Amino acid sequence: MADLVSAERIVRSDRIPLCRRFDSFFMSESREVEGMRVFITLACTNCKQRNYTSTKNKRTHSDRMELKKFCKHCNEHTPHRETR
Repeated sequence: MADLVSAERIVRSDRIPLCRRFDSFFMSESREVEGMRVFITLACTNCKQRNYTSTKNKRTHSDRMELKKFCKHCNEHTPHRETR
């Protein structure tokens, strides 16, 4: 009897179309995260190499972000600015 119940649960979950089941997975692949958060790329101000990616809230940080991060190409901590 328990096997029938678990098999019935599996069948019910299979009724949901694949596009609905994996919507949340594919949404994370886009450039925008949930809501107002967006992916940004940070580039070193000295050597212009793009070293880091992060997310930011467009509503609270409307201008470009600048963070002090380690650049492996310069081998030192340098300011990294958001690129477009």
